[in-house]
Amino acid sequence: MDRSTARIAFTALTIATIVVLGGCMDASLSQSGNAPASISIQDAPDAIPDVGISITGGGVNISETVGPGTDALVFELPVGQEHEVTIDTTNFIGRKSFVLPPGGAQVDVQMLEKLFIPDVSTERVVQIPDIRGDGWRTEPDLFQPYDVEVGPDGRLYVINNDSASGNTVLIFSDLSEGSTGDLIPGVESAFYRALASDSERGIIYYTAHDGTDTPFLLESRNLNGDLSGTYSDLVSDFASVWGLAVGENGDVYVSGTKVVVETSRPVVRRFSPDSAFDPVDRIIGPDVPSDSEPEVDVTYNNGKLYVTNPSGAQSNKIVQLDAKTLEPVGSFGSVPADPADPQPGELYGPRRFVSTGNPLITVIDESSTSLHDRLVQFAPDRSSWRTYGTTGTGQGEFQFFYIF
Repeated sequence: MDRSTARIAFTALTIATIVVLGGCMDASLSQSGNAPASISIQDAPDAIPDVGISITGGGVNISETVGPGTDALVFELPVGQEHEVTIDTTNFIGRKSFVLPPGGAQVDVQMLEKLFIPDVSTERVVQIPDIRGDGWRTEPDLFQPYDVEVGPDGRLYVINNDSASGNTVLIFSDLSEGSTGDLIPGVESAFYRALASDSERGIIYYTAHDGTDTPFLLESRNLNGDLSGTYSDLVSDFASVWGLAVGENGDVYVSGTKVVVETSRPVVRRFSPDSAFDPVDRIIGPDVPSDSEPEVDVTYNNGKLYVTNPSGAQSNKIVQLDAKTLEPVGSFGSVPADPADPQPGELYGPRRFVSTGNPLITVIDESSTSLHDRLVQFAPDRSSWRTYGTTGTGQGEFQFFYIF
């Protein structure tokens, strides 16, 4: 799964709106102890809906809703007090704590994409604002939600493979209770595998296998599912396609397996729909039996590709590739020495990336042989290692792909 580089939707412009906290401030606080706090919204996507902004702490409790395109707001707040500002949209959230100095300050709040996690075995998509796991929400009326993508229009695109009622891609405005998705017209007898979003060009790519297990790759430029292009010839030699990502200049990356001398090899391919350069391939793993193909996913982050390679030669790796040449530039990951107490850098089995519009990388980490399901998040330099979740069906629990 991939969300291409989020378009920055802020400017140096500050909206000349000052919200005076009359009625919201503790009576013991003097009005003379206030100063302006200019709240700047950074790294938000272009197509966001209404923005909810709240400020708490220091004797204040503000809740406002502002329209799309808002870049900054100015609030009069008590000085010397610790405040926390939260900026919330359907698909992005930003939080920051600050102590306001007497002269006031500008407070830059970075917006991060919320986490949308396909939990196939429990037939739900889970939404959490960040890796801490608070604000848990689900959309339970699904069958096999295999991949989730935030589209260029800010809506959610969800693969829902259901052999009984049909394999489809659904579009959700949000995951509020009782929400239902709009159907994308699909290809009959297809099993969908992956989605990718090109925010700059307003394109959704999606891939599937047809009834004969032949992979195909499609694009939709009107974001309602109507086809505007097909690149199936560029994946026709793949045995399977599992992952998609979009990088700079509209480059598309496809990950999967291809048959090499009667064995399957994990592979990543780079091509451009708008250029004539020949596709570039990189084999990123060893031979594997054709009946146990690894589900190789790919994501783009800051000029580098990251590939899940759970069947790698040294086991449980995430491989890093140069985005242009696809040359390997590093890898990391190892089997936990103590499965009950995994350490940073240890992975049960990296499967699929989620929420990759963030500066941080989040991956589904799941064992295929034991009860271990969790999310792992880290920075591209492998710092800020955090985990969330365990195996189960309740809040804070996942059963991604395997059922035991």
